Amino acid sequence: MSNTNVSRKIVEQRVRNRLIEWLEVLTSYEADPPQFDLNELLNQWDDWNPPESSYAADVYSATEVEHLALVADALGGFCKATPPSISVEADALVTPKWTALVLAGRLALTELHLRGRLSEDVEVCSGTSSDPVRR
Repeated sequence: MSNTNVSRKIVEQRVRNRLIEWLEVLTSYEADPPQFDLNELLNQWDDWNPPESSYAADVYSATEVEHLALVADALGGFCKATPPSISVEADALVTPKWTALVLAGRLALTELHLRGRLSEDVEVCSGTSSDPVRR
């Protein structure tokens, strides 16, 4: 498939899927650490959720947006409570701010999993994960 004419909605659906993946890594970080460190995980949030971004109403439900905003707030709190570069992850992972971040991540992930991942190739109608837009 050629990606030369990818619609904005398809891009938003793909970003949604990356946010789900990010939340999955966050919530399982302690039990199943990825190949990269905590600093990289924290920085990846901005890759898929830059400060100037918005959540398209046709890709995210209002409840999903609320939960993602809570993750952003919890992440901000965690980052303020830790050094700019975390050198001793074990110390960071026992803080109340980490616990709050993981909890917010779990709640957001649960909400996003209700609709699940969206197609990365076909536009999906609002409210469902399997009903493609008819042209």
